[in-house]
Amino acid sequence: MPERGAGIRAPDLSFCAVPYVLNLLDTVAQVRPSPVLARAASGVRYYPVFYLEQSNGVMIRFLPRETKFFELFAELSTAMNEGARLLRSILEDPYDLEKRVAQVQDIEHRGDKATHAIISKLNTTFITPFDREDIHRLASSLDDVLDFVNAAATRLVMYKIQQPPVAAAELAGIIVLQSEELARGVSLLEKNNGVIKHCDEVNRLEDEADQVSRKAIGALFDTEKDPIHLIKMKELYEVLEVATDKAEDAANVLEAIVLKSA
Repeated sequence: MPERGAGIRAPDLSFCAVPYVLNLLDTVAQVRPSPVLARAASGVRYYPVFYLEQSNGVMIRFLPRETKFFELFAELSTAMNEGARLLRSILEDPYDLEKRVAQVQDIEHRGDKATHAIISKLNTTFITPFDREDIHRLASSLDDVLDFVNAAATRLVMYKIQQPPVAAAELAGIIVLQSEELARGVSLLEKNNGVIKHCDEVNRLEDEADQVSRKAIGALFDTEKDPIHLIKMKELYEVLEVATDKAEDAANVLEAIVLKSA
């Protein structure tokens, strides 16, 4: 057994010392709990250490992984979906504008709380389900989508846009589709199965959003005579288009996580 190092304690774990036999890579092995507990960096939490003892005598140490992250990512994905759908609804039929935009802001705050919970969990977890930097990047990129959904909604009130253009609702519809694909991908992340096809669809939708945005901005400059209104509409289109870019960024992070785990 490995020697005890600094900060290691050795409580009695004899109650669970019964070996379990399994086949790993066609090698007969024994899995048994170590009689030590690894101390976390905080000096407060302790994590049980297990060793895989192969027939050749080589010891492989492993620890149980924290799975709470998947629940937190599901919460963040749900908020992102709700925000995108409400934005699309507002742009299609902008009644009770201030009240409904305030609802988008409330959803965005929920997303911020979920993101904060993920980062806090990351800072207090010893063993993570995948790379720490990828957890941080995925949380941040999903939150970015919701941030720009909220940014588009707030501009409707800030610029007093009472009749949003049809193209804005079309872009919001693409954001909804991207959010749904991201949510499906995130839900499959724990099993690491079938995620890539959802990432590919998000990227395809981003290409579609680029075409819609370019066409809408081009038409705006051709037809709009009021320069102030032109600036407002152009910024709205650009914020919506950035939201689709952020969704693509999140899909790229998801894809990277899956490829690293393959």
